[in-house]
Amino acid sequence: MIGIHDFRSLEEYRQWLRMYRLFRDYPIDVIRSKGRERLPRVARHVNGEYYERLVRDWDAVLSDADPDRLRDVALEISQYGADMRQINPFKGIMSEEDRLQVIKDSRDEQRRVLSSAESLV
Repeated sequence: MIGIHDFRSLEEYRQWLRMYRLFRDYPIDVIRSKGRERLPRVARHVNGEYYERLVRDWDAVLSDADPDRLRDVALEISQYGADMRQINPFKGIMSEEDRLQVIKDSRDEQRRVLSSAESLV
């Protein structure tokens, strides 16, 4: 199971958890449609060749008929996956209640990990 220990920071974990819950709880057709709709806005705010390539990568997976490919890119735990989540086009799909639950759950996970580490000392 992927957890907070797989990421360099709480924020990277939170972004992954938000994406995981989005793909778990929301219809793929809605995710794909809203992502395509919002991608041009994301593209206008990125600078540099690397981030422009990431926007093109989002465009490619949003256009791919295979929902697993989109999900795999969104949940990739490498640095590439973290960078993709930084500029993802899915803002506004998840309800405020679900978004706040992700924040709470990620904080709880952080506390759990820290308390278990303290018990080792």
